[in-house]
Amino acid sequence: MGFSNGGNSSAAYNYQTIKMELLGNHPLIFWGSTCLTCFNNYHIWVADGIQENNYSEFSCETFQCNTWAYSYIHMNWGWAGDSNGWFAFGQYNPNGNNYNANLHIVSGIRN
Repeated sequence: MGFSNGGNSSAAYNYQTIKMELLGNHPLIFWGSTCLTCFNNYHIWVADGIQENNYSEFSCETFQCNTWAYSYIHMNWGWAGDSNGWFAFGQYNPNGNNYNANLHIVSGIRN
């Protein structure tokens, strides 16, 4: 089993694209670096799932219900399973590394 489309060219990190691809069960290739000016300290990994958790809280002061949502993305870091798991959207820091700078994705991967 292979893929019929290896993906579109890289694009800037975009929440809506990431969400729609992962909700459609299509993996994404991510890459990022540990700082904005670290052009030699990149890592490439795969995102293969998304879950959204919605929360609500009633305010006794305003008598209103406040709601918010958090998105978590399942990451495969390519380290033989080490550190794979669910990460809060935009918080990609496995094993103390922080790959939140210069984020890009490859989307459009189809099987």
